[in-house]
Amino acid sequence: MIEELKGIIKAGDMRKIEQQLTYIAYSTFNTWSDLHYVDDDLKRLSEWATEFLKPIELAKMIKKNYDANQDECVSDLSLLAYTCSTPDSDYGKAGLGAADLFTTLFGKVPPSPSLKEVEYSLF
Repeated sequence: MIEELKGIIKAGDMRKIEQQLTYIAYSTFNTWSDLHYVDDDLKRLSEWATEFLKPIELAKMIKKNYDANQDECVSDLSLLAYTCSTPDSDYGKAGLGAADLFTTLFGKVPPSPSLKEVEYSLF
């Protein structure tokens, strides 16, 4: 399934890419018997996201994380700006850079203590 998707992506056929991604999504969700694990993830994300409801505390956290990781943040921002400004921009790489910067500034979502060792990998 994934190898076929990679071939379709290389070919650049957007209609077939959409069809294959839809097929993968439906196949994945129709075969997962352990969807109850999503509850733990949603709870962790929700608890982590409560910081966004306290703007002053959020600003303090961002400043603290920026000050502690200033070189990394400046590097991530520079790479992000460069990656998006070239004629052959690599938006995938830019997205990963933005995610790294976001994680550095806002912190990681804490791991779930009750999650069993289950690995779902499409690649």
